[in-house]
Parts: sequence; structure tokens; C-alpha cells
Amino acid sequence: MGITGLIPFLEKASSPINIRQYKGQTVAIDAYCWLHRGIFSCAEKLAKGEKCDQYITYCLKFVNMLISYDIKPIMVFDGRYLPAKAATEKKRRKSREQNRAKAAELLRQGRTAEARRCLRNSVDVGPGMAAAVARACRSVGADCIFAPFEADAQLAYLNKKGIAAAVITEDSDLILFGCVRVVFKLDLCGSGLEVVQDRLHLGMGVPPEKFSMDRFRQMCILSGCDYLESLPGIGLAKAKKFVNTTSSPDISQTLGKLPSALGMYNLTVTEEYMKEFMLADATFLYQIVYDPVKRMNVPLNNPEESSLHVDLAEKIRGKLHDPETEFQLALGNLDPFTQAEIDDFNPDGPRAQKEFSVHNVENNGDLLYSLHSFLFFWAMHRIFLLIYASLKGPRGGGIGKNGPAKRKWKSIWDRNFVPWGNSKTFHSQDALMMVERKSTWGIDVVMGVSFLQSPSGDNAVRRSPRKRKNISEPIGKFYDLCLKF
Repeated sequence: MGITGLIPFLEKASSPINIRQYKGQTVAIDAYCWLHRGIFSCAEKLAKGEKCDQYITYCLKFVNMLISYDIKPIMVFDGRYLPAKAATEKKRRKSREQNRAKAAELLRQGRTAEARRCLRNSVDVGPGMAAAVARACRSVGADCIFAPFEADAQLAYLNKKGIAAAVITEDSDLILFGCVRVVFKLDLCGSGLEVVQDRLHLGMGVPPEKFSMDRFRQMCILSGCDYLESLPGIGLAKAKKFVNTTSSPDISQTLGKLPSALGMYNLTVTEEYMKEFMLADATFLYQIVYDPVKRMNVPLNNPEESSLHVDLAEKIRGKLHDPETEFQLALGNLDPFTQAEIDDFNPDGPRAQKEFSVHNVENNGDLLYSLHSFLFFWAMHRIFLLIYASLKGPRGGGIGKNGPAKRKWKSIWDRNFVPWGNSKTFHSQDALMMVERKSTWGIDVVMGVSFLQSPSGDNAVRRSPRKRKNISEPIGKFYDLCLKF
């Protein structure tokens, strides 16, 4: 999945960050990355055809984490299979079938642990599972969009058009599609690894003025990608050496010189490989994506008249549908393979409040009683907080008029949605000043004073907490009074 070894190769171009640095921004997420990790907890049930929702809960943990940091998530799902990736999809399908057959044999032999590992590798994420995750994410305030083909190109389009400030994924292919900012290895604490396009020249070992995104993409394709396997013995190091030594803008004319340039005289570059190379290059450039603002399918990049791929752009687009069908596919209402209806989400109509729950309640009476109880205790809790805040006085960063205002995010499906701007104008390192810091009111802090050279030899002094009015007694009486009702 992606370019083998690309993340370590770009060590100089990457830096560790916390996702809180994107506070107040919008990020796009490769939903299938979280989905594939989430099914590990219920792979056996899914392989047996049993219903489960652990993978939904797993995805919601990350979505809620982003929302808690005041970040708007856009979940991007895969669509149909791309014709250029038919060989890769065939290999993956064959691998899943082999793992399923191997798991059945291991279960007959009583080797349960090994069978469980094979079952995990045999599960395929279908449109129904993606639709269930999309419904759950919409219920907590996230946007969802289904790509016409691969989510990678759709994510790159959202990032390049300023709809999303950054992309969260585990697939290194996103860099080749032209993403400006990509965050890898995100955990539930918000820590991750950020790769910025402006620093890619450091990985290539060339000055910024000599760096070319086309060269970088062609280097990665030479080392092997999802659209084209690498030549024997060619990895990122040798591909980098070859690309940096060539000067011709048309790499198809220099591919035949690759064996002599690298001293690999036993290597043969066939005409068929050159054609497949150019097709893979065009697939990264001109794949079809969906524009939620224009509500129509568009190419990731428009081929120019002088482009070397102008004749290949039409070849990779695949079968297109009418605008209404494309819109319903982008919303996730239709199965991308069979066109069958699987959901009824309508961003333009009256939005029914459909609350998502991972637990089904069979008894309607119990549900009504639970709802009344929840509303009562929620109201009492809010009243308690308001009185406590009024007695305590104003405090920066808390809940109230002195705290940060709750942001009202606009959906990408709104008719009057406007992208916030170019992703290159956002600098995550500068955004560190935007991160809200917790108050130290009432907390003991040990301060080092060794520079004062105290004669007593005591190098630390304890600062006493600030005194506040004791309000525990009236609050306790009010809480007891509420419980009587």
C-alpha cells in the first residue's frame, strides 16, 4: 500500500507534530485506513457474516478526538476500482481468498490463534460498512464524501483546492498526488508525522530551485507503486540517482538508458514497461474526482495542450454517469458497483435528527424512560455548572463568556460553502501560538531559584495556591435539593 520505504526516505522532509496545531482548520481523512484498522477487533464476526459495530466505534474515537481539538473532519471513502489498478485489486482479492481458505483449514486442525490472523486478512471492507461509518460520522458533525474512484486523488483535490488544510492517511501515495500537507501515523493523543511539499527537496537531495514535483513523482513510480511494479533491483535510492542525473523533460525518452546510467547491464527496459510507466504517471495526474462545490466530476488536474499525457487523460477516466447519479454516489447513497440504494442522505432537504448509537434498544418504553432520565439529569447538571461558575467568578479558558466561542462549521455540501484558501498559506509551526493552554490557577508549582544562590542551600521554593472563596457548602446544599426532585 503506497510507496515502499517512502516515509523513512523522507526523514529530512518530515517533522513530528500534534494535530492540535490545525485548530480552527478542516482536515480530510482517508476513512478506509481507520476502517481497516477498526475491523481487526471484530474480524472473526465479519468473516462469519455476523453483525458487529466495533469498527464504527474505532473510527468515531478519532473523529471525536479531532472535533475536541476544534478541527472539522471530512471523511473520504473509496469508490469504484480504477482500471489502472486492476492488477493490484486482483492480487488483493486472490490473497483474501487464500487467507479465507487457510483459516478454514487451520480451524479444522484446532489452531485457533493462527486461524484468527488469517481471518483478519480475509475481510473485505464493502460499501455497506462504509455507509454505516459515514452515518455515524455525520451524526457527530463530520462531513463525508465518496470518491468516484480512489480516495487518494479525492483527498489531494480537497487539499489543493483549500477545502482541507491537511490530509490524514497511512498511504504514502498521497504525496505523489500533489498533497501540500500530509499527516501520517496519527494516534488518539493527536501525535503524528507531518510531511510538507515545500520540504520534499530535502529528501531528493537537491536545492529548492532545482526540485520538480514531476521528477519526484517519476522517481517514486520507478521504485514501484500500486499502478506499476518496479524493475528488478530498482528501489528509491537507485531511482533517485537516475532521476537526478537526467535532464530531459520527457522521461520516456530516457528510460531506455536506465541500465547504462545505473551500471545494471543485465536489466532490460521493454517498450511495454515504458507505456505502462507513462500510464501510471498520467493516473497520478488526471484521475477523476468529485468537486463538492460545483457538484460535478472533474479531473484532478487539467491536461494542457502541450502535455505529454494529453492522449492518456481520456484513457484513465473510466466510465462516467449522469450528474444526478454522480451526486448520489458522492453522498454515499448508491453502491458504487451495483448502483443499488444503500442510504438516503440529502444535504439540501430538511435534516432529520438521526441519533447514532452503537447499542440497540429493543424496548421502546425503556428507551423513553432512559431519555427522560437523561434529560432531567442533564438539565440539573447544566444548572449546577451555571451556579458554580457564577459563584466562582470569571476564569479565562473555561465555559462562559470569557471562554472560547463554540465554532459553527459549515458543511462542504452547503450551497454557499466557500473554501477557506490555499493550503500553502497555513504554517503549522506558527499555529503553535494558537493552541489553548490550560490555566495554572490553584496549582502548586515548584520553581527553581538556583541562580539566586540562596545561603540556606534550599534551591526550590513552593508557591502557595491562590485563595478562593469557599463555595462548597452552598453548592452541596443545592445539589442535595435537586436530587429530592
